[in-house]
Amino acid sequence: MSTGENWHEVMGDCQIQAPLCTDWNKESDCGVSELSVIYFCSFFMFGVYLMLNLFIAVIIDNFANVYNKVCICSSNLFEPV
Repeated sequence: MSTGENWHEVMGDCQIQAPLCTDWNKESDCGVSELSVIYFCSFFMFGVYLMLNLFIAVIIDNFANVYNKVCICSSNLFEPV
């Protein structure tokens, strides 16, 4: 669900109300529609925010590593032998 693939369908399954619910051994599969909207939307936004930040951090870290390698190599070229 945190990949963004069909999370709205899972949220829809959690919103099932009384006429469509089934009872199994004194347990019901009814959902809470208001709470499921809040939960799934906040989970999706937090997941997207977290994944975007991790992706950007990896890119910045790779650029920093490349920059440090270039600086070390270029400083050795100008040293007298």
